[in-house]
Amino acid sequence: MSTFAPKRGAILDRGGHHLATDNVVVDVCIVPRDWQTAPQGDQQKLLHVLATTSEALASILQASSANPDSPVRLATLSEEDARLELLVNVNGVTLRKKEVRYHPFKEAFAHLVGYVGPIDQKKWEALKEKGYKPSDLIGKAGLEQLSEGELRGAAGGIIKITDAGGALKKVIAKKPATNGKTIALTVDAALQQTIYEQMKQDEGAASALDPKTGEVLALVSTLSYDPNACVQGMTAAQWKQLSENPHGTGHKARVPGAITSIPRSGRC
Repeated sequence: MSTFAPKRGAILDRGGHHLATDNVVVDVCIVPRDWQTAPQGDQQKLLHVLATTSEALASILQASSANPDSPVRLATLSEEDARLELLVNVNGVTLRKKEVRYHPFKEAFAHLVGYVGPIDQKKWEALKEKGYKPSDLIGKAGLEQLSEGELRGAAGGIIKITDAGGALKKVIAKKPATNGKTIALTVDAALQQTIYEQMKQDEGAASALDPKTGEVLALVSTLSYDPNACVQGMTAAQWKQLSENPHGTGHKARVPGAITSIPRSGRC
């Protein structure tokens, strides 16, 4: 039996601009055993391009020493990142494309839209009957968390019979995946971005309403964080800085209370 993963629904502003969608990124990986024999020049080039040190790289490899033949991810870069061209021909480096959740407006919408991350054991135990796997990503904050059920969709699958060589003989049953719903908000991305730029150096929260309709046009909370870093991965030092910042720049920072009450039809 094989399963088909659903496509996570997008989150849009009032003008149809994506606040949360999918994007292609590239994992920069090395295989520890192969890396040991890579030319010194290539090793130095990798360190320079990723702006890291040999000590930091050695620490990562040490943590993966039990599986020296398994690729180790060192960084995740956007598909447009110019550094990828410098790494294409570096011996021992493997570049792997993958699709991840992407939040184009980054810090400006972090507290409202939230982010996704790996499902933990306790949450998986509670949701496995709904088709969740231990390797799945799940909404961890903001609308990504509050609207998880709508955004996720439902997995599909196929049950088939193959011969010893893997050739298909018969399809017993097949069910297509049901993609997640798109959620459209009343917020205005440009207005939200403008307010955030004015506030980003200070701690605070602001909201903007349409006086005629009562629609919420902006919900801003600062200080903020880049939700893409939660998906693409961050260093231990970056996570420590975010989670322990006494002024609340981490994902547990102050969130405007209004976003916890989402009106019917998924609009706010």
